[in-house]
Amino acid sequence: MNTLCNEEWSIIRRVEYLSQRVLCTKKDKNMLCKMGQRLARAHLKKRGYAPLKQSQLVDGVVRDVNHYTLQDFVEFGDAVLAEVLASYDPQQDDARRRRKNYKDTIFKTTTWSS
Repeated sequence: MNTLCNEEWSIIRRVEYLSQRVLCTKKDKNMLCKMGQRLARAHLKKRGYAPLKQSQLVDGVVRDVNHYTLQDFVEFGDAVLAEVLASYDPQQDDARRRRKNYKDTIFKTTTWSS
């Protein structure tokens, strides 16, 4: 029996295994979300169907999340994760979030008159 194709790995587990560091900050969470989006696209392109889902507790709510096997990471996932790790800039992500929050604040505080 081939255990490589049956063993499930989460994105955070794989990244922590490869980078040998624990990911726990808000910036790390944003990076993991980007990895998940790109990994789902790569899975669809490689396999021809969306990744399978599993129910998981995320931020106190049960959600359906994509799940991948170790074989997925070996075939195409590790390359996607390495690409995101190499190109991810937390300062740029923070600046984008500050601009969005500023626009939201301006829109909410502006009174519109007719």
